[in-house]
This record gives sequence, C-alpha cells and structure tokens, in this order.
Amino acid sequence: MAKDGVLPANDPYSMLISEFGKASLVSGSLLWIKHMKVCGIFLNEVTMNTILNVLKDAGEFDLADRFYKDWCVGKVDVHSLGVNDMNEFGAESQSKPISLMHFLSTELFKIGGKKSNSDAVVLPEMENVVRKPQLTSTYNSMIDLYGKAGRLTDAVEVFVALLKAGVAPDTSTFSTMIHICGSHGNLTEAEALLNKMEERGVSPDTITYTTLLSLYAKAGNVDATLQWYWKIRKAGLFPDKVTCMVVLNMLCEKQLIQKVETVLSEMEKCNLNVPEHSVPRIIRMYVSKGLFDQARIFFEKCHVQGGLSSKIYGAIMDAYAKKGLFAGLRTFELMERVGLKANEVVYGALINGFTEAGRTEEPLHYYRKVEERGGLPNAKTYNALVSLYAEAGNVDAALQWYWKIRNAGLFPDVVTYRVMLNMLGEKQLIQEVETVLMEMEKCHENCVPKIMNMYLSKGLLDQARIFFKKCPGLLSDAIRTNEQMERAGLKANEVVYGALINGFAEAGRAEEALHYYRNMKDQGIRANQIVLTSLLKACCKRGYFEGAKVIYESLKKFEGGPDIVAFNIMISFYASLGIISEAKVTFDNLRQKGQADGAICAAMMEAYSNMGMVNEAAEVAEEMRQSVLLTDHESYKGSEPDIVTYTYLVDCYGRANMVEGMKRIYGLMRFHKIEANESLYDAIMNAYRNVNRPDLAKLVSQEKRLRFGSNQYFQSDIESEQYSEY
Repeated sequence: MAKDGVLPANDPYSMLISEFGKASLVSGSLLWIKHMKVCGIFLNEVTMNTILNVLKDAGEFDLADRFYKDWCVGKVDVHSLGVNDMNEFGAESQSKPISLMHFLSTELFKIGGKKSNSDAVVLPEMENVVRKPQLTSTYNSMIDLYGKAGRLTDAVEVFVALLKAGVAPDTSTFSTMIHICGSHGNLTEAEALLNKMEERGVSPDTITYTTLLSLYAKAGNVDATLQWYWKIRKAGLFPDKVTCMVVLNMLCEKQLIQKVETVLSEMEKCNLNVPEHSVPRIIRMYVSKGLFDQARIFFEKCHVQGGLSSKIYGAIMDAYAKKGLFAGLRTFELMERVGLKANEVVYGALINGFTEAGRTEEPLHYYRKVEERGGLPNAKTYNALVSLYAEAGNVDAALQWYWKIRNAGLFPDVVTYRVMLNMLGEKQLIQEVETVLMEMEKCHENCVPKIMNMYLSKGLLDQARIFFKKCPGLLSDAIRTNEQMERAGLKANEVVYGALINGFAEAGRAEEALHYYRNMKDQGIRANQIVLTSLLKACCKRGYFEGAKVIYESLKKFEGGPDIVAFNIMISFYASLGIISEAKVTFDNLRQKGQADGAICAAMMEAYSNMGMVNEAAEVAEEMRQSVLLTDHESYKGSEPDIVTYTYLVDCYGRANMVEGMKRIYGLMRFHKIEANESLYDAIMNAYRNVNRPDLAKLVSQEKRLRFGSNQYFQSDIESEQYSEY
C-alpha cells in the first residue's frame, strides 16, 4: 500500500490489531494505535471494538474500560495504554537494535520511521467529539467485558444504553446477558431475559439454551437442566457437544443412570457421538453401581465410533481402578489392538489400579515400560507408589520412590506427605521426618498429633517448637490435641500452649490467644519470648492497649528485655493510637542503649510522618545518615559507607511516604554531591514505586540508563513504564 502511495485506512489496521492479539502480542496491537495516530487516522468503531476484544481476552479489563470511555469522548490516549511516546522510542533506538515492533511500524507502511516530536498530526476535527457506539458488536464486547470482570451493574447499564440508543440487540447480546445474570445467582432474571428476547423477535439459538441449562446444572437443579435441554428439540434446534457434555456430566455426578441412558438414546437419534470427556464419567457411574456389563457395552460402542485419545483411555482405566478392578486391562488390550500407543497417562492408570489393590509387582512392571519408552510417570503415579510402600511399612522403598518424585522435578501431594509422615512418625525416625519437613511446603494437619507425640515422647521440646513453627496453619490440630489431653486428665504442656497461642495470634484472634495464655499462667507454665511477642502483635492488631502493655511489661522481665521485633511493634502501636510521646520514650531508650537500628528508625520516621511531624521525621533520618547504619550488612559489602547509609535512608523514606526526602537524596546524586551508584538508583526507583509515584520512578530509570550506558531494560524499568502516568 505504501509503495503505491496509498495510505492505510481503519480496516487494515483493524486486521493487524486482531492478528497481533490472537498471537498474544498485546503490546504489538497497541503499537498500531500509535501508528494510526501518527498517520492522522482516528479509530473508527470497528477498530475500537477490535482493541476492546484484544484487551478483554488478555484480561486487561480496567484498561479496556478506560480506553472505551476515552474513545466515546473523542480521546485516544496511547500513553495511558502503556505505549512509549515516539521521542522516547527514538532515543532508545539509537542505543539498541531496532525492535520487531519498530520494524513493522516503519517497514510495512514506510511512514512514521522518523519520529515525530508531537502527535499533533491527528485530525483535530475527530478529537474531543462525543460519540456513542452504533454497532451491536461493540455493546456485546462491553457487556462481555464487564461480565468477565464481575461487574454486573456495569453490564446491565451497557445493555440499557444499547436499548435507549435504538441499537438492535442480537442473539449474542441476550445470551451474554443471560450468562452474566445467571452466574451471579440471578436465574429468575436470566429466564426473564429469554422471554424479553422472544418478545423482541430475537430467536434463541442452541448456545442460548445451553447457557441457561449450564447455569442450572452448576446449581445442581436436575429438573430445570433437563427442562431446558428438551426445549432445544422443541424449538427445532439440535444440542451440540457442549450441551450434551454439560447434561451428561451432571447426571453422571448424580448417578441418575436411567436419565443418562435417555439422553444417550436421544443423541443417537440426532447422530451425535458422546463427547469424549463424558465417556469416562459414564463408565465410572456404571462401575460404581456394579453394572460392569453396561460399562463394557457402552465402552465398546464408543471404541467402535473412534476418536478417543490416549488420555481418555487412561481415564477409563482409572475409573475401573477406583473400584480396585482390573477390567481396565481390557481397555489397554483394545488400545494395543487398534495400534494406539499407551502414554504415561494410560500406564499411570494401570499402575494406580494395581496399587489400589495393594499389588507391588505389577506397578513396577508397568513403571519399567514407561521408562523403556523414554517417558516419565506423572505426579499422581509416583504418589500412588509412595503411598503403597508407606502404608505397607516399607520405609526404604517408600523413601526411594519419594526421592524419585523430587528428582523428577515433581512435588508429592498432601496425601503422600501425610502417609509418609505417619509412617516415619510411627517408627520414630526423627531425622527422616525432619528431612521430609524441610521438603514440605505445608504439612497435612492429620500428621501433627502423631509427629508432636513423637517429639514429646523423646523429650525433644526444641524440635517440637520448630515443627509447630514450620506448620503455622495447623491450629485445629493443637486444639484437638489439647482437648484429647483434657479428656485423658492430662495437662497441656508448653508445646501445646505455644502452638495454640501462636496459632490464634497469627490468625489475629487475640481473645482466644489471651484465653490460653491465662490458662498457661494458671498452671504455672511460663511463656517464652516468642509466644509473648506473637501475643503482643495480636493485641496490637486488635487495639487492646491494656493487654499489650501487660505483655510488654512481661517481656521486659526477660534477660535482655524485649527484642527488636517487640520494640518495633510497640512503636508502631503507639503511633497508630496517636500516643507519639510513648513511642518517642521507647525510641529514645533504644537510642541511648545504642539499639536503635534501621528498622526501629524507620518505624519512628513513619510514626512522625503519620502525625504530620515531618521535621521530627527528618531529624531521625539525618541522625541515621550521620550514624552510618548497616555498614556491615551483607547486601552492601564493597560499597562506601555513605552510599550504604543513603540507600537505607531511601528505603526508610519510602516506608514513611516521605517523597521530599527521596527527592533530596536523588538531587544530591544527580548534581554530584554524592557519588552516583547503581544500587542507590535502584533503591530510589523502588521507593518511588512503593509510594505510588511511577512517574518519578520512570525518570530515575531513564537517568540511570543514560548515566551507566545500559542498553537493556531491567524488570523494574519495565514495571515502572507499564504503570507510568505519562
């Protein structure tokens, strides 16, 4: 087009934007908007709707909403979409190779290669003109957008606006609205929309009916689901695969065999094959009811029709395995007979079937077949093998298979962890338990009492504390253990109380934590510093001033007094209550003892800042700068002390929301009052982002690239540009 001197119009741009969107190149799609603006082409409604769909499919709902509203008032702000301006793009192109997007925008149209200094070439008569969409497809896109974003009210408003604008809604409009209303639990309104649809002369299609019956199926309403299913045939339409799959899956879940067979008979009349994903469910339904002949007949019929994948064959065998049966071997034989190679899923189903039956030789046979084919079993198969040997008490074999899971880059599931820990706990293999715990992300709650008893029976209180600390979410087990001990006439020990108090405190349930703390004191058991600090944090979160003071005084009685965490909690708590004098007393005491580290200073700065006492906050900051804090910190080895101090100060300014302080340090570095340092630049960028100033973070990022000659974007630079206000 450019070669022939023909400038492109909206249609080719719309196609390009759509193709880039389909390829998940959202940024590329948006760059074409920039190109249109440079060419003086304002987006028509078709192009605008194309962009809406690209952003919607990418999950950028807020961005799509803003773009739509801007277009309606004649404004297309490419900067708000995260597209770099042309000046910035041009500056970068001199220092790095031309990007793919730049190549496309210059070579495909042979214009815009030289960067314009402004976007003034956009036709002025097209901007700032209020316009309303005239296409049904645009309204459909916005309704779908709001529906996916969970904004029911906005979706309804767009639907009403469509009707007021005199734009004719189509089948897709009503189907989308029905889905949105029903998904929010408004099934009555969804049916009312169907009636309104028919009143307007818009005929429902199979998708419309499927939408309604899917909503009722999800709600578990069998009668309503079948009612809408049969209405499809009454309307002279035919159910599609999605319709059949939804109905069959629901009926199989409810074990309604007669109704399933009625639907299957109707599908046969319509020359519809059973959806392959429904086949294993139907077989599982028959098998669970002991109807093995019906399961076999149904399977062989589906097998003759063809089209079943290895994954489905594996699921069928798994359906048999759930009952500890080996009829799945018949499925395996049929696969081999038709020349369909078994994959890891199929072999996994066979292995699972044998492990369910407690057989140990056959699983190994099929596992070796998987290895011979160069494959790897999935996590489910490995877990079945671990559980098989663990339940049999074969520690060596269980551990061997456990480590095979990890060496394969997979993770055991919760059930496997439970079985493993139960086995190791029963045999009191402490070292192995600790090894498994180190591998675990989260321990299953049923293991806790057994493992805790193992530690307590050996008098290993420290290990018990570590165990509970690694499993902070297992509060229910501590409660259950405490109840069991009470029923047995035993008193809870410090480990149980520690778990209860820590658990409730971490969950923010200060009342329960205090209850067990009082019980603990009544029994003459002294809480340790960790428990008291957790309790202090919970009380402060709930605003229990008196309770917090009592616990704080208890902490003072320990040798060395409260730790830095407790001091920090109290300073922040005093500040939140507006008792700045108490916070200052605590801070001054620490300062006199030389214990006011960076975290304490940051908490005090934040306290002053929240009270509007900026000068006092600045004094703390200056004191930090002069005292050269954290010079021995691991992260700053090799840096000059002043740079270390400034870096930490910037972090503190960011926590205290003191933008002016950050600007001051940036100014010192920019005007060579202090030596420029990449770590300090990064700290300033992070601090600006933390106080929601991506514009300033972007400026610092640009300055850093210019000063240090960086030819690539760092992740932090990209983030700041994505959220830039410019």
